[in-house]
Amino acid sequence: MANGKTTRRGLLGVVAGSTVAIAGCSGVLDDDESAEQGDTDGEQPEETPDEEGDESTGDEGDEPEEDDEQTTVEVPEGESIQDAVADVAAEGEIRLIGGFYEQTVELTKPLTLTGVDGATLDGELLDGGDEAAIVATEGDVSITDLEVRNFEGDGITTNSSVTNLTVTDVTIEDVGGDGIGVVVSEDGEASLESVDVVRSGGSGIRIIDGESVTIQSVELTQNGRHGIDVGTDLTRDQSVTVEDVELFEQSEAGVVVVGSADVDISTITAVETGDSAVGVTASDVSVTDVTATEPDGDAIDIDSDDDGVVDLQTLDLTDPSGDGVDILDGSTVTVDDIDVQSASTGVEVNTDTARGRSVTITDGFLELSGAGIDVSDTTGDDELVVEDVELQGARLQMTGNHETVVVDGVTVTDTETRARSGIGSVDFGNAGVHIKSSADGDVTVSDTTVLGTSSSPGRAIFVEEGESITVDGVETANSRSSGLRIRSDNARGQSITLTDSLFQSDRVDYFGSSGEDELTVERVEMVDYDTDTTAGTTPLYAVAESVVLRNVETDPTGDTDGNIELYIGPSGEAVIESSTIGSAST
Repeated sequence: MANGKTTRRGLLGVVAGSTVAIAGCSGVLDDDESAEQGDTDGEQPEETPDEEGDESTGDEGDEPEEDDEQTTVEVPEGESIQDAVADVAAEGEIRLIGGFYEQTVELTKPLTLTGVDGATLDGELLDGGDEAAIVATEGDVSITDLEVRNFEGDGITTNSSVTNLTVTDVTIEDVGGDGIGVVVSEDGEASLESVDVVRSGGSGIRIIDGESVTIQSVELTQNGRHGIDVGTDLTRDQSVTVEDVELFEQSEAGVVVVGSADVDISTITAVETGDSAVGVTASDVSVTDVTATEPDGDAIDIDSDDDGVVDLQTLDLTDPSGDGVDILDGSTVTVDDIDVQSASTGVEVNTDTARGRSVTITDGFLELSGAGIDVSDTTGDDELVVEDVELQGARLQMTGNHETVVVDGVTVTDTETRARSGIGSVDFGNAGVHIKSSADGDVTVSDTTVLGTSSSPGRAIFVEEGESITVDGVETANSRSSGLRIRSDNARGQSITLTDSLFQSDRVDYFGSSGEDELTVERVEMVDYDTDTTAGTTPLYAVAESVVLRNVETDPTGDTDGNIELYIGPSGEAVIESSTIGSAST
């Protein structure tokens, strides 16, 4: 270890023509000074033996103090920081004692650089080209309590020889490159806390590699590229944590993480980013508590992989030019507590290669024109659950041949549906709730309300395929066409159960495929049927092998007599019990 002394640079006088070595305070004296201290007769002073050591043995008592490096070097305003780097011991500390330092510095050894009382590196008067303010090139480096401004290059930069980088309580303004643009060794760590970057020409914070990256309590304003940009070159299985970040007017994305294995992002406020507020390419992704206003692109853009886990919670996304949330792949996808307004699509989930996915979307409010939720392109034993979601002016669209679909506690109001190319030669079109299951799928729609689907064909709920379909506790009203339509071309032996539901001014129709299809309708009301606004002339139309109606009421007070149409298979049967069909009762 060094001798533990603290040297304050700039406090030692320097005589003209002399050389002073600050470390150890030893020096080379000039001739005059030598004469003053030597024997005037040229005689050597008599040597005095050390009290404890033998003059001939070289004991420690005889040795002069070594010229060691210092563990702490203080640099007053105007003195050279680079000289202090040469003087300080490895793993020592350089303290900038207030004021302005119009210089750059290269940290060529492991050390801590600390500012005291508002110390500022200012490059405004330098003619140094595109040099960075601080360059670190070796070992573990810590930079704290410092302001950096007006440099042509990066504010802080490193190379891959830096093992661990810590930056705390640092403000960087008006630099030409990245505010912090660093490379960390592939098994190293980067930790940034309480950092502000304003008007950098590049990204506010850019980090390459490092096994662990932590960024927290930072504010990034008007940077020329991304607010935060984390990626990998050599590192595998990188872990990234970004927490408590405020982003204002980044030219490109707010937070971008690419190539990591495990990403945890939380408490992000992003205003007017030039691209996505948060964009992540990683296997496992957690994004929590994000507020994004007017991003120029998708607010949240996630690209996972076949076996990745995506968990998004507490998102407030307003006026993105693209989607609110766009998720590609991921074996398990969870979106909870989301508010999206005025997006192209509220939540879009699709896949290129993932199979057997589980997708769960809960507790959402989506107000927009178009698809509020769109889940598509899944095959295999996948499961889709949408619960406790309210959509205003938007559709719930799930058309990926899902094996299992659960829709519960969903409200859809005033949505516009649009035509699409449907099954065979028939134009079916989207609906307020549109589900396309697999031929052997299981579909449940419960406690769901769809009110006011406009534009042709204007269906409230449309289910395609599915071996077992259960509709319970549903209410629809004022649809342009059917309140509920179920149709299959491929499923065989479908079992359809419709219970405890109310259809107002809407039609229910079921087009079974060939096979032993069964339709059971119990405790269902169909009232105020209006042929002027609804396709078809009857409130219930069904094609099936067998039909059972119990406690069904079709109200003749509309502009039809309330009668129904049932087409039963040659070996099937129709059972109508305890029902009022038009003016007839059973």
